[in-house]
Amino acid sequence: MPLPVLTYEAAEPRIKSADLLLCRVKHGIGNKAISVVGRSPYVHAGMAAWLRDETGESRLHIVDVLQWHGGRKRLLADEVADYPGRYDLFTVNTDRFPEFDCDGAVQHMLQYADGQYGWWNVFRVSCRHMPLVRFLLPPMTDDKANGDHLPFCSQAVADADRRGGGVDPVLHLSDRATEPGDLARSWLYRRQFSLA
Repeated sequence: MPLPVLTYEAAEPRIKSADLLLCRVKHGIGNKAISVVGRSPYVHAGMAAWLRDETGESRLHIVDVLQWHGGRKRLLADEVADYPGRYDLFTVNTDRFPEFDCDGAVQHMLQYADGQYGWWNVFRVSCRHMPLVRFLLPPMTDDKANGDHLPFCSQAVADADRRGGGVDPVLHLSDRATEPGDLARSWLYRRQFSLA
């Protein structure tokens, strides 16, 4: 079912810190592979964060870990202007998870803002989708086995939600195996609207 589409100006007051931003990208072989393997239209994940700038004004950002760039925090208005109609907002379901710590999740996610991209973990997850490898290896379900390797986008969000927010967004799946489509199916979030 398609989501309602809101202009950024109409959507911004409804977005809270720690809300999930999932991006649909229609071009590129790598993005197509992520979409097909992840069984969803989503190829990238980030977290919304209201952050104060040097003047003390609170402005809405996306905090994410992006291939070829690494960790970053960017004004969400600029990101949506560059990719209109591609981002869908999923709000944290605080009715179901009142214990979720939105500020804790954002603070944890900000630890990745200046880091590098986790190519090694992308490679590991990609290999596990190969038919023979998938058959031979057990599923990655243990969050304690995440290791010290740098995260990719949805791994960073899952880790921030679990360790900073206090709720595992995808039960029985390790953070290092969590893909954007897994976050879209999580009970931690409710689908809201697309940003145009």
